Amino acid sequence: MAFFDELGKKITQTGQGAAKGAKNVAETMKVNGMISDEEKRINNAYLQIGKTYYENCGDNPDQLFAQLINDINDSKAKIAAYTEQLRQIKGVARCQKCGGEVPIDAPFCSSCGSPMKTAPTEAPLDSGGLVCGNCGFVVPEGKAFCSNCGGKME
Repeated sequence: MAFFDELGKKITQTGQGAAKGAKNVAETMKVNGMISDEEKRINNAYLQIGKTYYENCGDNPDQLFAQLINDINDSKAKIAAYTEQLRQIKGVARCQKCGGEVPIDAPFCSSCGSPMKTAPTEAPLDSGGLVCGNCGFVVPEGKAFCSNCGGKME
């Protein structure tokens, strides 16, 4: 019987050790998660400091930051050029009033109705859009104004 009692004690101790180990692993993961959250807060604060400095001192940066400011400005210029490339590929222009994308040859923005600087060459083929009651131009669904005449879509 002593053998079984000793075996029972060993099994109990092993189970308790495993439970304690699992608890330690869970607590370790929890604390590591809290550390990670705080590190993210720090990194976000660093990012905000840099953005605030750029916005407030970018025109006259300290010599220590001048190269970083130039790098940011260069990247912004490249992004603008790439964005224009995308618009040309898609055949759209950006509305100066609302920022919406408008077919390159549309005289009016189909989102806000503002006049565009280009004139249409011909109406697009019916591709499931709505026909403007004023001019018969096909306007994509969901647009509030005709991109040909600027009339409000009903």
